[in-house]
Amino acid sequence: MISYAELESACLQNGLNFATAEVHGILTGMLCADVNRVQQDWLTLIAAPQSVASSDYEPWSLLYQTTLSQLADGEFEFQLMLPDDDTPLQQRTEALADWCRGILYGLSNSKLQQQMKLSDNVTEIIEDLTQISRAGHDADDDAEEAAYMELVEYVRAGAMLIYAELQLPLASATDQTMLH
Repeated sequence: MISYAELESACLQNGLNFATAEVHGILTGMLCADVNRVQQDWLTLIAAPQSVASSDYEPWSLLYQTTLSQLADGEFEFQLMLPDDDTPLQQRTEALADWCRGILYGLSNSKLQQQMKLSDNVTEIIEDLTQISRAGHDADDDAEEAAYMELVEYVRAGAMLIYAELQLPLASATDQTMLH
């Protein structure tokens, strides 16, 4: 697994216009919406193709593989790419908001709304992610820390639910077709 610091370094080296957490959110959103199209398209979405040199491709490949396997394994191993707990709460809150903006961007860029009818659960999660993407932080106290941790867990679970609802029925249908 690539660390947040390694991903941040790769983002800076390649001059991306997206925050580190936002890059992971974009990838996650695209994987949730259209897992088959992502491998070719996600780097093009976040960077000009020439800005990601082939020698710098390893962190992006590792991020892609890890994120896809965590979402697809069904073992609830998926983790949001966010700063460590020793980072000030304000920065972590901003990174969570960036991550939420990223997943929303990844979902919308994949034309999710046009592909299929979304369940009420997915629609509600997307509305909540929109609200969280506007999150801010005022004070640094224990109540704020607990609220932040609850939001992170909600966003993590929401992303897994979106993936499961949108991708697992497709995999199941493909398996059924292959059996006949």
